Amino acid sequence: MLSQSLLIQALWALLGLVMGSFCNVVILRLPKMMLEAHSEEDSQALTLSSPGSHCPHCKTPLKARELVPLLSFVLQGGKCQHCQASISWQYPLVEGLSALWWGFCAHQFLSHPIPNEPLLLGIPALYLCALLWSALGSALLCLTFIDLAHHLLPDALTQPLLWAGLIGAHLGLLGIDLDHALVGAVLGYASLSAVALGYKLFTGLEGMGQGDMKLLAVFGAWIGAWSLIPLVFLASALGLVFGLLQLVSKKDMTLKSEMAFGPFLIASFLVLLFMGPNHALELMGLRDVASQVQILTP
Repeated sequence: MLSQSLLIQALWALLGLVMGSFCNVVILRLPKMMLEAHSEEDSQALTLSSPGSHCPHCKTPLKARELVPLLSFVLQGGKCQHCQASISWQYPLVEGLSALWWGFCAHQFLSHPIPNEPLLLGIPALYLCALLWSALGSALLCLTFIDLAHHLLPDALTQPLLWAGLIGAHLGLLGIDLDHALVGAVLGYASLSAVALGYKLFTGLEGMGQGDMKLLAVFGAWIGAWSLIPLVFLASALGLVFGLLQLVSKKDMTLKSEMAFGPFLIASFLVLLFMGPNHALELMGLRDVASQVQILTP
């Protein structure tokens, strides 16, 4: 039984490695596709599948052996075989992180098979849970790198995640019911909207993008409204510390400089998952609220 469990986890992590390769495509191409959609230039439409993978430096199409996640990077010494240009470390980093997350989800949900496990849509419920949380991690990985590079959280990623959270709650895969997921989504969006509106009224500047509000709505749908309290608190603290460090270390950094807030929301969400929303609320002195929070997390 143990060997079968380890095999399932290894195969799940391998699937995560392949998904990490796809994440790199999304990170690289989705922002360009969005810019192209708003451009009036008559150029060949860029998609996630076309044109085929190629070296960004010499534009040489890559062969199958050059596209094996992680392994190709190692065997090629981190360089393109055609022009010897360095390959960005982002590629193996994203692939490795995706594999680790998928392996972790498999360990949490699939390491101890339960006899007579209930089925949903003909699939064991724990497998659906593992797939749901694994896919969420890959999508958040894409959002993190896109926001860091472009200060952008695409609707093409946040909207499916919102629907996935609501449907997962409806199917009983997240440990919260649909009503709580809906309230969490609404309050997640509304809370940051209120903060952004207040900031604009006092300063006349845009302090937060719509993408951040939609991302917090996603988290509200997945973990409920109460869990957003420690999430927003931790994200704000991380953002403040990072912003102050940037002000001190960079001469061209000012209080009006843009800073991606999505990665702080995502990092805080992951910390909250590992810590447990209940424990985080208790640390904030909200014991009565913590007792009401019952969610199923990796």
